[in-house]
Amino acid sequence: MRKASTPRTAELDRRGGNQMNPNLAGPIRRTILYVCAAGLLLAPGGYYGAAPSAQAASAGSAADASAGKYPAVVGTAKLRAEAPLLRAEPGADASWRELSAGSYLPAGGELKLFAREGDWLRAKDRTGASGWIPAWYASAAASEAQATEAVKLTPAAGAKLRLAPGSRAAWAYDGGPLVSNLRVGEWYAVSPATGRTMTGEYAPRPLLLWLKAGDAESKQLVNGGLLKPESGYSAEQIREMLDGLLRSGASEQAVLDLLGEPLSETDARMAFPDQPDSEGFYHWTSGGVDWRYERPDGHLIVRLSDEGRLTGANWILPLKRYEQQTYYSWLQTPDFASVYRPLPLLPSLTPETDWRTRIGTDYAYLEYASEDTLIVRGDDGGFSGMHYSSMLYGLDRKTGKIRWMFDAGWSAMSLIPDPTGESLTVSGYLPKGASPNDAGLIAHVRMKDGSLLWTYPLPQNAQTITRAVGNSIVVLTAAAESDGMGTLVALEERTGKPRWKQQIRGLRSYDLLNGEGTGDPYVLLGQGKNLRALDPSDGRTAWTASSENGTIDGGQSFAFPPSSPSALAKPDGTRWIKFDGEGWRKIDLANGKTLARYPLDTDGSFEDLGGGYLLVQEKEQIASGGLSDSQTDRLRTKLIDVSSGREIWTRGGAVANGLIDGDTLYAVVDRIPSALNLKTGGLIWEARTNGLHPNRAFTHGAGSFLIVGDYLLLPYGEDLLAFERGTGRQLGRLDGFRFGYPELRDTYSRSSLLNEADGKIYIGSASRSFAVLDKPKLIALLDEAAASGRGVDGVTPASRAAEEAAWYPAETH
Repeated sequence: MRKASTPRTAELDRRGGNQMNPNLAGPIRRTILYVCAAGLLLAPGGYYGAAPSAQAASAGSAADASAGKYPAVVGTAKLRAEAPLLRAEPGADASWRELSAGSYLPAGGELKLFAREGDWLRAKDRTGASGWIPAWYASAAASEAQATEAVKLTPAAGAKLRLAPGSRAAWAYDGGPLVSNLRVGEWYAVSPATGRTMTGEYAPRPLLLWLKAGDAESKQLVNGGLLKPESGYSAEQIREMLDGLLRSGASEQAVLDLLGEPLSETDARMAFPDQPDSEGFYHWTSGGVDWRYERPDGHLIVRLSDEGRLTGANWILPLKRYEQQTYYSWLQTPDFASVYRPLPLLPSLTPETDWRTRIGTDYAYLEYASEDTLIVRGDDGGFSGMHYSSMLYGLDRKTGKIRWMFDAGWSAMSLIPDPTGESLTVSGYLPKGASPNDAGLIAHVRMKDGSLLWTYPLPQNAQTITRAVGNSIVVLTAAAESDGMGTLVALEERTGKPRWKQQIRGLRSYDLLNGEGTGDPYVLLGQGKNLRALDPSDGRTAWTASSENGTIDGGQSFAFPPSSPSALAKPDGTRWIKFDGEGWRKIDLANGKTLARYPLDTDGSFEDLGGGYLLVQEKEQIASGGLSDSQTDRLRTKLIDVSSGREIWTRGGAVANGLIDGDTLYAVVDRIPSALNLKTGGLIWEARTNGLHPNRAFTHGAGSFLIVGDYLLLPYGEDLLAFERGTGRQLGRLDGFRFGYPELRDTYSRSSLLNEADGKIYIGSASRSFAVLDKPKLIALLDEAAASGRGVDGVTPASRAAEEAAWYPAETH
């Protein structure tokens, strides 16, 4: 039995989560083409499907064509099996270690033939890919290839590896044992370890070769799989073998035969939608499951479709070389890729969940919690023209059961809980039968069951924004023209009846500065240089504030506010507001007074850490012949006293995602989890790396730290990592969670992925689920891990000095 990441009970579906509302599913097939990064592990294709018959190619040889043109076509053929395509025919004196394929062509592909020379075809397929292909793959014999149980073969001295079964092209083999899971008669397909693994999208791929059964002096089944520690192979050797043997379309059983039973199984990322349902909504569909395998020298994620076919495989390896920092997709990890991690790879810890609920999108964020209900936002992580799904879920806080769900389609949906926690207002609500092109409604719903209490129509073809202020729901409708009239309407929250209405010239959607669920006492309206606070009950001005040098930035610059309180935190009655040309001000919303300010540079960013501290990042340009880019700019970070504006300390590099704990500042320092002295900025500890600190080319994402007893949790990359607070000792990753950090979701990444209240830990994810852990049980698990001595010690100034002294001992005189 495969071990699941979450307990399986009668209340849970087969992957350990509460069942999703069935109307979220749809017959949508996957068509997205992911941006491929360097470090590809396997080539796409399908060796195990049926292949069409080949057409006989006419005899003859091709005359040389003039430069830049193909020779004359001498025939056509169809591939009976997935076939390697070589850029050039190997030389007579080539070694098997030098052999590689430029790519693989899928079974059933039609070829134009330019030449037939012995074991080779010179050909081009319909996509324009051209080169040399072993002729056997276009023969009827190739269709007889069968997947078999994985076997370990020890070639006899002098054994030869052949280009294809029975081919004349052959190479004497002098390497180690081989592995095969594909057979044709007495021939085994093998992918010998050449000392090279694929490192890029266009890098050469392993050439599948063939060994005759009689040339193997021994043969034994690969019991338990290649990835078991006692298999006798290193991760590098296994990668090379799998590069050739484990291909897209392989069956679940073939994967099990090769790799053995996985450590755990979780939901894979969802499949991209390409067509709407009958009501016009696009829904992402199941991407299958991820199987996780772990060894000390590498982890492997294998992705299987719901039909039990291989769709992807990602090696997770230690970051040790500079060029490995760029082997990553800006959009999403490619289906077949190697991913490099800066921190040591440790065995996973498997926490016990109170419950886990699956939703209809990859990303799940906690928005709000009442006494008995959790409000979770489901999002697909896309933006601009690539955003398809926004969903809202009401979950039972104790069981995780989905009580209700709203689907806003590709439009944005905002929600505003009322102060009592009994109801909430949803802007952009689409009733059943509505089109996703509709403007939607403002809907006031009962929190517990999602039933409608009242609705208010939003105008078609207009920009609107809705916020809750006091006991009113405020709706802004932007002016259609820059000098036209916009409208501000306040509705009574309990009934939805209008309270007051104002028409304002030049009103823009971002002029309304109130946040979602922030409990603001006044309507905050920023136009030009003026900030006005309006009483939500009657629309009268309560106070005003003015910019000294520029206009008020209501979000049009996409500058994220420096404060991202926990989704479960109570509002503190203040707001950071950006004044262009001046910087940020922290405003007391009760009276409009400025409590703090910071004249931030346009290229900088800062965090309000609480406790009267700001963490400020600034770019420092380096002279480089007049050029300025990511290689010629460097970052520095300051800690600022809010009350006085005094600079407490400055240090080079980026310090972000800060959390204050007494006199300690936990933060991600130059992409490495660390602890600093709050008063001096000096290092207390930093997580140990694999020997290479990542630079600014390394794709990186992190959430916020959470203190759990004597430990820290941190969403870091795709993992949820656990550290000892005092020493920085990394204990491992918590299994069953995958994180992502899509663009324009910074606030959600900081405030909604990891929260704690009443002895429970609430965890969002990028793995289509929301989960709750029991805090005492998690602490007990981490205590046990720490007591066992597992993990990797953090680096302290003292340990670094000792290590450097060992490398460079003082000379004795």
